[in-house]
Amino acid sequence: MDLAPLSLLAIVIAIVIGFWRDINVGILSMGFAFLLGVWGAGFSAGEIIAFWPTKLFVTLIGVSLLFSMARCNGTLERLARRSVALANGNGPLIPWIFFGLAALFAAIGPGNIAVVAILGPIGMAIAQEMHISPILMATLLIGGSNAGGMSPIAPTGIIGVNLSQQYLHLDTTFTTWLAMALSAFIWCGVVYLAYGGYKLPKKLLENQKENIALNSSHRWTVVGMIVLILVVAFLKWDLGLSAFAISSILLALRVAEEKQALSGIPWGAMILVAGTGTLIEVTAHLGGIDLLTSFFRGFMNEQTAPAVMGVISSIMTFFASASGVVMPTLIRTLPGLLQDLQPISASIMVAAIVAGGHLVTTGPFTTLGALASASLTPEQDRSQFIRQQLITAIASTFFGFVLFLGLFHLPWFS
Repeated sequence: MDLAPLSLLAIVIAIVIGFWRDINVGILSMGFAFLLGVWGAGFSAGEIIAFWPTKLFVTLIGVSLLFSMARCNGTLERLARRSVALANGNGPLIPWIFFGLAALFAAIGPGNIAVVAILGPIGMAIAQEMHISPILMATLLIGGSNAGGMSPIAPTGIIGVNLSQQYLHLDTTFTTWLAMALSAFIWCGVVYLAYGGYKLPKKLLENQKENIALNSSHRWTVVGMIVLILVVAFLKWDLGLSAFAISSILLALRVAEEKQALSGIPWGAMILVAGTGTLIEVTAHLGGIDLLTSFFRGFMNEQTAPAVMGVISSIMTFFASASGVVMPTLIRTLPGLLQDLQPISASIMVAAIVAGGHLVTTGPFTTLGALASASLTPEQDRSQFIRQQLITAIASTFFGFVLFLGLFHLPWFS
């Protein structure tokens, strides 16, 4: 019996059940991986377990622990409020300050989900006070978090780097990060103009002169984050183990509560990534990825491949996690797909998948979109906001297709 179509169907069913019943797709994927692998293909339980991405999982835990501490002890929130105060009530500048803050915070380690969770309530409260459209604030906040979130020490960036090294044997860090940052910045600029961000009036925020000082715990946490960046960038230390070492020192200094920091680790997101990755490996061994590659090959050529792959990624992300499901699935198809699409660069195709999937994360069904919606103040119209989220996400899909047709011809991507 040919199990290739069945293995692809298992991925689809896991996504559908997860979306419909609000169950972690990673858990469902592990169940399907066991049933398909052991009962269908004759793998041993040990072989199935070996597909679990151990190194990636350890890296994500270490980095998430460190930045969970920074979130729990208020370091990131303090830094954000001090930065916003620098705008001095300049309305047109406020949304871009949140874009920049989100990009910076996401890039240094917490990642896009943690940053939107931290900055979302602050941003929406300021949007209400400054009469800024909530969807404008949400788009720039999410866009900034995605622009920084592909750094090699942020969770999504770590996933992208690991997938590229595992399946393509190359480092796509620069190309992917640049494509994501440029795409997010340009799209946010379009939304900023569409919602009249440049017309916002100047208004001093209440209590903006309040002194938001950093205490010793905050300062030690900042030092820990800087040290992590330095040892990884210049000494080439392992990211996950370095984060564990720095976290150990900070816990010994009592900069944060251990239980609170551990509970702040996004365990669900990490199980999603690892569980889905395990099922995709089983699917690949059963021929499902080759089948999916053949399907994609039928409607793209050398000129349109990056744009088409970006749109496919966008559509899938409407209902599935960009980093947990879409990136592992689509990047896994590239080795076979690129054989017939020479001379397209593999790094460009990875960049298209990443950028296309993340442009639509303002949508109401995505994690980032849901966090933005949950951050609304009681005075802001939630129903209108959700409608605007859906419209913005759909528009970003078409925008991404047009953008990618030209973006990847720039000299930086050649």
